[in-house]
Amino acid sequence: MGKNILTFIFASKLGAMTDISGRKPLLIVSIVVSLCPILVFAAQTVLMDKISSKDPSPAADSSLVTAAFLLPNIYFVLNALTGVVSFMAVLLACCGDATPKGPERAAVFGCILALFLGGIATSPFIDGFIGNQVITVLIAAVIGTVIVPAYTFLYVSETVTPAAADEARRAQTESSLVTSRNPFSPMKILLRNKLFINLTMLIIFTSMASEAAQTMLLYYVDAPPLNFTETDSAELMLMIGFTGILMQAFMLKPLVNKFGEKNVLILSSVAGSIHMLAYAVATTKAMMFVGGAFVCITVFAFPCISAIKSNNAAMSEQGMIQGAVFSVKSLASAIGPTFFTQVYKATKDSGWRGEMWLCGVALFAVSIPFMIMLPVEQANSNYMGGVNGEASEKLLRVGEQQEIEEQGGAYRPSSIV
Repeated sequence: MGKNILTFIFASKLGAMTDISGRKPLLIVSIVVSLCPILVFAAQTVLMDKISSKDPSPAADSSLVTAAFLLPNIYFVLNALTGVVSFMAVLLACCGDATPKGPERAAVFGCILALFLGGIATSPFIDGFIGNQVITVLIAAVIGTVIVPAYTFLYVSETVTPAAADEARRAQTESSLVTSRNPFSPMKILLRNKLFINLTMLIIFTSMASEAAQTMLLYYVDAPPLNFTETDSAELMLMIGFTGILMQAFMLKPLVNKFGEKNVLILSSVAGSIHMLAYAVATTKAMMFVGGAFVCITVFAFPCISAIKSNNAAMSEQGMIQGAVFSVKSLASAIGPTFFTQVYKATKDSGWRGEMWLCGVALFAVSIPFMIMLPVEQANSNYMGGVNGEASEKLLRVGEQQEIEEQGGAYRPSSIV
């Protein structure tokens, strides 16, 4: 919760700052900050191993016991502070800079999220292969806090061009974003036009449902009548994780190329409604696995929404738009699990426990009309037959024209594409 709230407060402002100052410095900072909790966890693991290796006696080193008590609290504080600098928001902004406007952006965003999930899904296997938790944690700490930042510093290039930085500085100065102390000022970009407002609503609905399902699933399956064992739960999560990775890495791009982001979004919400409904009516383990299989399509929603917003924003706004997107997503990610938890507590002792999943069905179902209302010429980046060049420029011009006309002014094309 604390991490999500801090991301909501800071992500949009820091994203806007990277449009001017560049992504690389904040990318390195975000890596270091996000991996600091690993160092604390490594110290905690080594400490507990040292304590457990001692013979229990009243003369045990009191300083070790005190440290063992303090380190978990330090870990939770540092983990919450990682929300101040959103690594994923900065990384997706870098990808938006480096990837031409078009269907490739949804595919690249999907691959980035797939790689992130891949690390989570494979970590238990790596731990089992090494066979020693202390060594595993120390290796992760060294890689995360030394090798990754060093590699980023030496080999990752700055993705913000001087022209884009100058345009961002000019635009933010004119709108007082540079001097404003209000951290939420950059989030005004989410209300730029009807397209962005609809997409913002989609982020809220889909993130609330998806994050709540991810949080509540293991609590739900452990209780009667499902009574999952640890092995059952691990297999379910493994199936959801790896199918999601494969679909985002290998299927998202051909689907977007063939049907466009808009139709892929609709497909993702239909799949989300089915998987939540399957959870709600499941009385056997097999039915839960059937419902979980649809998650691999549901995960298309966020990369497609991010890509549509990115494609309809200027190159000088990529940090601002991704930061604002993650601000809203983090807030929804905090509200969703909290709401589902309260519904679950209120209904878990009733004859049927599926009420909270019906809330998820409702969230996905409500999102579908917003997806249908998305204009094809702005939502689908392959509109008018192009992939990156002419079609992408026309796509951005359509968004700019709609924004100006809604404000009652005359349309004047920008110089930044």
